[in-house]
Amino acid sequence: MSLLRQSSRPNRTHASALASASASADGLPGRPARKAARRRLSAAQREIIQVCEAAVLQFGFSRSVGQIFGVVYCSREPLAFADVAASLELSNGSVSQGLRFLREFGAIKLVTVMGDRRELYAAETELRRLLVNALQTRLRVPLESGSERLKALKKRLRTSTEPDREFLSQRLDSLHTWHRKALLILPLVQRFLGSDRG
Repeated sequence: MSLLRQSSRPNRTHASALASASASADGLPGRPARKAARRRLSAAQREIIQVCEAAVLQFGFSRSVGQIFGVVYCSREPLAFADVAASLELSNGSVSQGLRFLREFGAIKLVTVMGDRRELYAAETELRRLLVNALQTRLRVPLESGSERLKALKKRLRTSTEPDREFLSQRLDSLHTWHRKALLILPLVQRFLGSDRG
């Protein structure tokens, strides 16, 4: 009887192992998901990505930002997050940060494809828009922030015991003038490029 009872019981250890393997394969929460297949790039696409990578380094951006833009730029079809990640040897965190930065910068945009519910990214190919976004994010915002900081610093300097207070106050006046002129010129440049900002 004892032997029969034992044989009729389900093998819980084996069943547990099968369930665990199935969950791992399906990528359920708390289980290691199956690794995405590597997305193949042509020799020309890899070359374009390298060009984009070198270009963004000149502007002080990270290498990964250039790689991500290059992948999206040289793709005929819009790409999802998984497509970008499968094209590069970058962590998901780096890809996520890079895509977010490029969207805020205006270098890529979200597009909609009928029947596809994923977030899909396409490159901004119009140079005018890229230049306008570059002026806004890399010049105007820092200039406005710097101008307010200079005002606060000049105010503190008036009542400070700084030995070179008069000299530094003159320097601050010059910096403030530069900021003011740059902020006056910037809207003209943006309008010349066809922007309605300013």
